[in-house]
Amino acid sequence: MPRTFPSDFEIRPIPDWWPDIFPFFTRCTPRVLVVTDGLSFGSADFGLARFLAELAKAVPAPTITTQVHNFGGWTFDATVTTANYDQIWLFGSSGPALTAAEVSVIATFMQAGGGMFATGDHLTLGKALCGDVPRVRKMRDWQNVPMSIDRIDTVTNPGPDQRTQFDDQSDDIPQRIFPMYYGSGSSWTVHPLLRSPLGDIDVLPDHPHESECLVGIKLFEDYTLHGLNIDEFPDIAGAPLAPEIVAWSVSAGRYLNPPGSIVGKPPTNPKLFGAISAWDGHRVGRGRVVCDATWHHFINVNLDGTGAVAAPGNNRNGLRDTALNFTQDFHQIAQYYRNVLDWLVPWNRRWCRWWIDLVLERYRFPLFEEFVPLPDPHPCPWDPRVALGADVDAALERAFGPGFADQLVAAALETADLGELAEYVRPLASDDEQLGKRVRTLVDGVELRRGIIGSIADALLRDLPPSPEQLGKFLRDDHDDDEIARRVAAATREAWDAARNHHQETLKATARMLG
Repeated sequence: MPRTFPSDFEIRPIPDWWPDIFPFFTRCTPRVLVVTDGLSFGSADFGLARFLAELAKAVPAPTITTQVHNFGGWTFDATVTTANYDQIWLFGSSGPALTAAEVSVIATFMQAGGGMFATGDHLTLGKALCGDVPRVRKMRDWQNVPMSIDRIDTVTNPGPDQRTQFDDQSDDIPQRIFPMYYGSGSSWTVHPLLRSPLGDIDVLPDHPHESECLVGIKLFEDYTLHGLNIDEFPDIAGAPLAPEIVAWSVSAGRYLNPPGSIVGKPPTNPKLFGAISAWDGHRVGRGRVVCDATWHHFINVNLDGTGAVAAPGNNRNGLRDTALNFTQDFHQIAQYYRNVLDWLVPWNRRWCRWWIDLVLERYRFPLFEEFVPLPDPHPCPWDPRVALGADVDAALERAFGPGFADQLVAAALETADLGELAEYVRPLASDDEQLGKRVRTLVDGVELRRGIIGSIADALLRDLPPSPEQLGKFLRDDHDDDEIARRVAAATREAWDAARNHHQETLKATARMLG
């Protein structure tokens, strides 16, 4: 039996004292523009109400603006800039195509660091809204995605009645996806989009005709549509920074007609296809991009269920009841939404994650009991930094899933002008690894990461009051966003100096032993 949770369940509950300190983090609130050209934002089958409700549970909660393209005259105009929004989510269906002026607005937004999410469905659904957007156009198939025997069908499991049928897309049995894993040795993690304290996210809602995500072709070519000239995939280490498939799925549906219905589909040719693609534009000073195979992973009919069998949060007769329980699969899918939100935040907001996540964990179990500042005088030796970092790393893993500290450290290294070290610390594949050449050193990357995260935690948390109830007054007296970034950069450089001294002495001792 699947695990079930109350309808108000939160993977990472917000503490009672959070509202008292949130005013100090208003600059951290993600500003999201959600645009569709055919779906609704309400509770209808093809609505996005359930998705929007789950997205709003992020910490800090985003401000969400919803618009229907070309409805009431709304288009992408001069107001759509990084001054007003941090990220854009496109749910393309069947509206008119973007104009050249609108594509220019979106391209400028992405070049300035704004995040972009895009999805559509079968045939050419989504092409008009998304098919000409830079980078997005090559990260998903926007052309004539078939609905025939060659369709992409993920309703591979029969429902509780043991019949495989169209309406099973609305039951509580999701499709299995297969995340890519990154790392080496005993340190393997999924992409940040698929992390969860409930376990790696390996499910999505299923649907009988999806599209597929791609890694793109001819990435070296500039974007030259609509009179623009954009370096679409800038070089890194001498080659275009490519998108990657972060999760795969399997198409292999087989259908019987439901009793009393003419709705049915023939079996399809099995295939493996890309379910989610991602592009880390932060590495080249651009906004990040995520594409998804279909918006059926987000709409009510697939999340709540209105088919032959009740889905999580849905009665058998199709009437939605928000008081019902939800399965763990549902909460994993909802966590994927919030992970996308977090990953798309522009690079100039990275300090928010260092501060909010570390402060919240400081007053939770186990750090509430285990956090002990680094010993004086400073700078202290390397080993205590690693020991504190191991505790902080474990707390972050408990809250977010394995590998979370990795992305905090990678951003800190870049902020401290030590970005070249990031490839040795994070388990995500380096460019040399992508070329088939493993980066190997005698320095333990996990230990190095823990020493850095321990130093950052000490710099940000050592002066905090012992009780969270006192935190509001502390922040009123001593809160400076720029100071946070300076502390992180200084602590990172100090940690690297300590690591370098430690490993130089270790190298000398090793050389003596080998000699």
